[in-house]
Amino acid sequence: MSKQSLIHREMLQLFGEAYRAFGLNRQMGRIVALLMLSPEPLSLDEITKQLGLSKGPVSQLTRRLLERNIVRKVWNPGSRKDYFEIQPHSFSNAFGNFVDLIKHNVQIAKHLIEEIDRRKTEHIAPEFYARLVEMRQFFGMMEQSFHSFLSNWAHTRIELYDNELHADVLQAKFSERVRSTVVTEQLETAKPKTKKRSANKQESSSQPYSSSSTKKRTPRQQTAARKKKHSL
Repeated sequence: MSKQSLIHREMLQLFGEAYRAFGLNRQMGRIVALLMLSPEPLSLDEITKQLGLSKGPVSQLTRRLLERNIVRKVWNPGSRKDYFEIQPHSFSNAFGNFVDLIKHNVQIAKHLIEEIDRRKTEHIAPEFYARLVEMRQFFGMMEQSFHSFLSNWAHTRIELYDNELHADVLQAKFSERVRSTVVTEQLETAKPKTKKRSANKQESSSQPYSSSSTKKRTPRQQTAARKKKHSL
């Protein structure tokens, strides 16, 4: 198995475990990893084949990933199949899904506090009310921090692709790698040919010259040669 295949297999496994650690389906992580690895969009048939899964579960999982804005559908000219690729902002979108969960916790705390204040419930323990206030404050600050982080990340991502991951830079690095590979292959291919030519040359030089002009002629051939010479 090639090094590239080993990396692909390890990435599929690690992404599956990471998604399961977040309480999500393991196969969702494997689909995300597969689409990240693929330079071209993949159809459901291609995803099922490469992951060894049934088409039904893959269809359901890709739908959930679409809802979470982690992958997206793309149109492939000349084909009626649905094709999928990773969202360009998949990392920030995944983080945004987590922010939505935090926002939900804030809403829960706010709702309970408002209900207690509205009903003026006397049987609520002060400790419980204090914990609800702490919950609202804690997740509220976390939500603000996350939104600030996403805003900073948006600017950092632009700088990242403008500088370190610029398309021209990537293309230049790729072209240089291809050129060096081609040159190495040409040199390796040329070496045995050079030896073979020199060997053939040495072999031919060691053999006696066997031209027909140096062979001993029969009397009949000598007479025919003289007649040809006089006729010229």
